[in-house]
Amino acid sequence: LNLAAGLEDDIVRELAPPWNISGNRKSATRKNAAGEGRKASEPAGPPEVKPTADSPPAAPAGLRPHFDLTLGRTYYGKGFFNVPVDCERYFGRHGESVAIHCEGRAGAIHGRIDRKANPQTHAPRIFGGAALRDWIQSRFRPGERVRVVIDDPRNIRMLKH
Repeated sequence: LNLAAGLEDDIVRELAPPWNISGNRKSATRKNAAGEGRKASEPAGPPEVKPTADSPPAAPAGLRPHFDLTLGRTYYGKGFFNVPVDCERYFGRHGESVAIHCEGRAGAIHGRIDRKANPQTHAPRIFGGAALRDWIQSRFRPGERVRVVIDDPRNIRMLKH
């Protein structure tokens, strides 16, 4: 019994995303944002908000892997953070870039994935440099928590928790 796959199938079936053309579709009529009816088996049309390179599509936190960081002295002042071991599989390879989309900041911070900083676990350290440090210090106090949502291996969002 694969609960994760079953849950994924149920979510895709319920949301009926337009990219899932081969999946099971409900035949019920749904209303779009303009109040016009359409069958769920028909394409939904263009999304209301089109993501840009600087802002990946937001998804409910429950559908994306995420973790919380407590801003101790190092994370608060240095512009990097370590990823928990149980989330390391969601990130790219050593040396790859990662776009860090910070809540309330225009444009992404161009970060770097370092998998050699934690040699026992190979869990990545995300370097965002001075831009990440400045964003953290402008929005938080030491000891506060930041939510990190992983949109894909090279795009993350950081939100006030």
